[in-house]
Amino acid sequence: MARDMDFSPKKRQAQAPKVNLTPSPVVVNSIPPAVTKPVSSRRSNWLIWLVIILIIAGGVFAFWHYFQPTTTSQNTPPTTLSTTTPALGSTTTTGSLVASKNSLPTVQIYDSGAGPEAVTKVMANLKALGYTTDNEDKSQFNYDKTYVWYITGLEADAAKIGSALAPRQVELKESKSAGSFEIMVLLGTK
Repeated sequence: MARDMDFSPKKRQAQAPKVNLTPSPVVVNSIPPAVTKPVSSRRSNWLIWLVIILIIAGGVFAFWHYFQPTTTSQNTPPTTLSTTTPALGSTTTTGSLVASKNSLPTVQIYDSGAGPEAVTKVMANLKALGYTTDNEDKSQFNYDKTYVWYITGLEADAAKIGSALAPRQVELKESKSAGSFEIMVLLGTK
């Protein structure tokens, strides 16, 4: 089904381009006036602010995701390093990755809103249990409850310290990153 269309080429007459024969005025050293709109600072900086905010938000998310604390109540025995001497064929223990059961870990105590009197009282209670304590003065933040941070392998000692702080709301937290503490107590207001 073909339509009635004419596919034959149409002949057109070529038209010569129109030439303006009037002389244009010659202007020497003339710069055309610039037609620009002033750019507002609010419009020009929105992209920069957006990028800065996204970078900050990404950094906060990455920091929160990496350092998110975990609460655990598992008792895990301490891991020891052992080496085999090829000449003697015996296994000897060269050291422990955590504090041995014979020596109690050092407890660092921070005042996180409890006050210096409460810190002194807790230090005396922990010394009576045989722990070595360090008063680290005021912490950077104040907390509503008390946090006991510990490194892997010291869950039992952390639980013992948590129970020694009986009237307080205590939350045990295992540190995922290696810190410069064995057990750290952030003594909160409650």
